[in-house]
Amino acid sequence: MGFMPGMADLVFLQTFQPGMKTCPVCFVELKLQKGKLSRQQKAWKQICRDRNYPYHVVRTSDTGQAIEIIGNLVKKWQEKKTTSSPQS
Repeated sequence: MGFMPGMADLVFLQTFQPGMKTCPVCFVELKLQKGKLSRQQKAWKQICRDRNYPYHVVRTSDTGQAIEIIGNLVKKWQEKKTTSSPQS
């Protein structure tokens, strides 16, 4: 059970800085290969998309692989801090 129904399993935050060009929050939902998003999770995913918040679903049953995938997602997200256009 998470923080609230539908909210992603993991939430990553960056310290907001003036001139920051990326969203200071990133959401990651963990699922097994055949796992499906619940109705509440789909609604949360849509809320994130409507606000241009990064939202990713990581599908794997291998913990090591999940850590690697999440690490790569977070690294790419942090790199956008200086290379992407401002988000509303």
